[in-house]
Amino acid sequence: MKAKSKSSKGSAFERQVCVQLSKWWTQGERDDVFYRTPGSGARATTRAKKDKPSSNQYGDILASDSVGEPLLKLFRFELKRGYSTFTIQDMLDGKKESPYHKWIQHVKECSAQSGSLSWMLIHRRDKRNTVCIFPTPIFDDLMIEGGKGGIPFYWCLYQSDVAGIVCVNLESLLEAVEPHLV
Repeated sequence: MKAKSKSSKGSAFERQVCVQLSKWWTQGERDDVFYRTPGSGARATTRAKKDKPSSNQYGDILASDSVGEPLLKLFRFELKRGYSTFTIQDMLDGKKESPYHKWIQHVKECSAQSGSLSWMLIHRRDKRNTVCIFPTPIFDDLMIEGGKGGIPFYWCLYQSDVAGIVCVNLESLLEAVEPHLV
């Protein structure tokens, strides 16, 4: 049996997260509201270099139905699968820049280019739970406005232009936050 390539693992992960977000967003009614952005947003990145906007092409997730657009006005998503030798802790105690720095910088740029309010990095290391990483103020707003509370999280100071970031188990976040209040 052939081993899966890294790109096929990533593509399958992106499809899985899109279904998960679709079901959460529609309270279990639909699994097709979000889908993978063709080329993982490369078209928008290329066009942005020429100061050209691109509709619905930023980040790794797009809304395949307009019902999903409000979530993308809040977040632009970057999805990563694998990279098991790195952890979010590397941002704090690593001697050199971790992949998390690059991923966060990329998704922040996608968010800015698209006009979204914020960004979210979703990552699953091999044989681990899926986590999401995003700015602390957004986490605070989600917990105050739409959260049920009691969600375990990891907080760290990241850069001067972000008050801090939160790392949360994706399943826990989706259970704790009511989508209609986002």
